[in-house]
Amino acid sequence: MRVSTFPNLGRRRQIPTQIESDKVLGSKGEGSIEFFFSFEKKMIHPVFSEDARDLIQRLDRLCDSGTVKKRSHGEYTLYKYEDAPKIVGDARLARGLLVCGEEIVNLPLPKYDELVPFDPDVDAYHSRVLSTLPDPLFVQPKLDGTCIHAVWHRGAPIVHTFLSFDNSQAKAAQVILQSRKWREGLTLAFELISDDDPKTQQERTRGLHLLYGADRASGCELTREALNDLSSALDVPLVKQQTVKQKSRILEIVRGLDDVSTISKVKEGIVLVDRRGQRFKIKSHTYLRMCGLRVIPTPSWLSTTVQKCKSIDELHDTVEAVDGPLDTMLVARTLLLRLVCATKAEILRVQAICEDSTDQIRLEPDSLSRTMRFALLKTPTAYDDDKGCLDLLKLTSKSSRALPPADDSKA
Repeated sequence: MRVSTFPNLGRRRQIPTQIESDKVLGSKGEGSIEFFFSFEKKMIHPVFSEDARDLIQRLDRLCDSGTVKKRSHGEYTLYKYEDAPKIVGDARLARGLLVCGEEIVNLPLPKYDELVPFDPDVDAYHSRVLSTLPDPLFVQPKLDGTCIHAVWHRGAPIVHTFLSFDNSQAKAAQVILQSRKWREGLTLAFELISDDDPKTQQERTRGLHLLYGADRASGCELTREALNDLSSALDVPLVKQQTVKQKSRILEIVRGLDDVSTISKVKEGIVLVDRRGQRFKIKSHTYLRMCGLRVIPTPSWLSTTVQKCKSIDELHDTVEAVDGPLDTMLVARTLLLRLVCATKAEILRVQAICEDSTDQIRLEPDSLSRTMRFALLKTPTAYDDDKGCLDLLKLTSKSSRALPPADDSKA
């Protein structure tokens, strides 16, 4: 006997022309949401018409061939395709697909591709975008974060990334959603923006952003209206969406993404949804150029660099070697200068502590100040030579108070 995830899933069933209103919230929510689609056809998730056992077996074979990987946690298993230039066939369905035994638990946000490949010539890139554009319907900002999926199953929320239930991003999302409740069987997708998860785009609004939802019972994606109600009920912002019907307007938006003068203002791009409901990524040319850089200068990059360097000269040469578009070189040098200034300020602050007793120093609330003060007590000239200066820079670079983010990188 074939085991299916959903009622009648083993038999290809006809999708109703009208989808009845449904409760999208859990027991704590209120109100009904009418499903309304303005696409040419209703958006049915590609997994919905699959037989669960057969699909799981096919994905397991792809795991054996190295095309897909899986990870289990208790009774649950996640499937995720191996990153490759082109993802095809059944592997496209393995984008955080959640399985429990022979049951498919969620309907994750489907895989979608970049509209056009990168071209080093920005004008040629923009021209290719225009010539390839389908008939547009909506555009959304492409958020530069980590995709999070969440679904209630058997009375409990399951929150995960594409391939993990317990990495730092999954745990951060679990904390945010721990007191939220929505109807069992609704898969939600969010983008997590976190300081602990640095990306190429620097100017980002921290937290979870609701992207997508799908109803396991009908196989349909949730409408904008339903997502908006969920956004309010869960107290999580819904990613913005703009109706655009002219291809020329899309090109204006794409060109505008490249009209920046500093790397702190670079945006990843947009997601275009056409009239068939298909999604495409269009990334900014500047963002793609930055993704190809060996180094993107950020405070976390500098802190890691300082810890690795074995001499002041090596640190200087490493920072001077940074190259890239816009103000990449200037940002790298400015970050180092800020670290030096922060270190000098920390020395003056520590020296202002009058008491030399170890008991008094232990009362110093900041661990960086305690470390520096004890070192100065032990060897007053400890930081007079290059090695001592580098040691002090390493201490300072570990302190978020001594090395705050640049003002223009705050979201």
